[in-house]
Amino acid sequence: MKHLLTFLVVYLLSVSSVVCQTTGGIGAVLLLDTAKDGTTMPRIKNTVPNSPAAAQNLPEGSYIIEVNELKCSNKSLEEVVAVIRGQVGTSVKITLADNPQGKKSQTYELVRAAIQTGTPPADPVDAFIGWCELETKRIKRQGHAIVKTFTSDCGSFFFSFEGDNSLHHVRLISLEAKTTGTGKIAASLYDTNNEPGAVKMSLTGTRDDGNNTITTLDGTITLKNNSVGVVSTNTDAMPNGAVCKKMYIVVYK
Repeated sequence: MKHLLTFLVVYLLSVSSVVCQTTGGIGAVLLLDTAKDGTTMPRIKNTVPNSPAAAQNLPEGSYIIEVNELKCSNKSLEEVVAVIRGQVGTSVKITLADNPQGKKSQTYELVRAAIQTGTPPADPVDAFIGWCELETKRIKRQGHAIVKTFTSDCGSFFFSFEGDNSLHHVRLISLEAKTTGTGKIAASLYDTNNEPGAVKMSLTGTRDDGNNTITTLDGTITLKNNSVGVVSTNTDAMPNGAVCKKMYIVVYK
């Protein structure tokens, strides 16, 4: 299932205010994933070093199915965080799975602690790259072989990779900052030695957090022996003043 990501990262940190000196967390960074049907589910992006979450090796990219008795489907990150946080020294049960349906889930019991960490980055590009890396891991878990990944600034540019006479899947993910509307990125695939024309990449997903849009395009092409495949992207197709900030490309088989 292809997911649409509400672009939001929340650090589960201890609260250091005078009123709530003993409030703690587990030390995890969360993403809120949104499916095509609108269903939302929180995921673990990564864990904070030397935290309860790191000590129990909570798997990156896993879905949070339940926290204590709270079913997390269609809950906001604020609601989930409110249940995970609590008094330092108390425990919280978190049920995780590598799928949003909760199949083959595993429950962890963690003891809340005061989490010491820096301020989360304000630049959404950092969170975007982190999510793209999780997406690459998810593709690999599905049994695909990752051929190459690219990260680049936006613009009209080319990426090349050697072909081996087999079908290649190419996924292009772009981060766009909205100004007066949502933009679109056009992309095509080429085999410079064997393909007479371009293979147009198809739009397969968009994600919107109100300030930024993540666009995903997918395409396939058979690259012959000793040929070079090219992913050609064009940001000029973006209307309504949207500004592309970053691109990430995954080539896999």
